Amino acid sequence: MKSDVKQFHKKLIEKYGDLEIWEIDGEKLRSEKDIEFTNFGLWPDFDYIPKNELWLDVERDPDERRFFIDHMLAQWKTLQKTGDNDKAIAKAYKIEAAERAKAGDKAKIFDKAKHAHPEKVHLKKLAETTAGLVVWLINGRLVRSAFFIDFVDGGHHLIYPWVPEKEVWLDDDLDPAEYPYVLLHELHERMLMAKGWDYNHAHPDSSRIELYCHHHPHHLPEELAKLGWVSSSRTRCVIPDPIGNLYK
Repeated sequence: MKSDVKQFHKKLIEKYGDLEIWEIDGEKLRSEKDIEFTNFGLWPDFDYIPKNELWLDVERDPDERRFFIDHMLAQWKTLQKTGDNDKAIAKAYKIEAAERAKAGDKAKIFDKAKHAHPEKVHLKKLAETTAGLVVWLINGRLVRSAFFIDFVDGGHHLIYPWVPEKEVWLDDDLDPAEYPYVLLHELHERMLMAKGWDYNHAHPDSSRIELYCHHHPHHLPEELAKLGWVSSSRTRCVIPDPIGNLYK
C-alpha cells in the first residue's frame, strides 16, 4: 500500500503547494523494498512513490542536493505540463547537466588537452582482493559531473571504460554500512562479465545476491570470500562488517 512507504521518510526538505520533497532512508528502502533505488526518484519512475512527493536519499555530503532537487523539479513540472515522461526526463537531465557544467567540476578531472585523469576522483584506498583488484572510495560528485551523470553506488571497467582495469570504485555518497553490499554487487558483476555475461544479465544477478545478503548478513563474508575478498589483517580493510565487527 502507498501509505506503507511513509516509513522511509526522514525529513521534509521543501514544500511547493501540494508537492513535497522528502529526504528518505535509502539504505532501509534498498534492503526492504527496492534494491535498485539510487540517489533520488519520483513517480512514475518508481511507482510506489506518491505522485506528490519527490524523494532524495540521505547524502553523506549534501554537495549535490541542489542538482538532484532541480532535476526532479524539472522532470515533475514537465510531466505535469506534457504528460510525457520521456520528454520530462530529457528536460531534467539537460537542467542537471547545465548546473554541473556551471559548477566547473569537469575541469578538476580533465586537463587543458582534454585528457581525463580518473585518479583525481580517488579519495581513499579501502582494500585489495587476492586477485589484485584495488577497491577505492571515490568522489561520486566528480564522477557524475565529469564522466557519467547516472553513476551510482559503484562500478568497474567492464561497465565504465574510464575506470582503470584493476580498480573497483565505491561512491562516497554511500552510507559506510552499505559498502560491503555494494562491493559484493560490483565484484560479482565484474566476475560474471569477465566470463562473458552481458550487463543486462550480470546486473540483476548481482542485485539478487546483494539483496539476499541484506536479508542474510551472516552469509556476506563467505560470499565476498568467494570473490577474492579476505577478511583479515592482511587486507588492511576499512569496510564495515554488518554483523558487528570491522574487517581489519
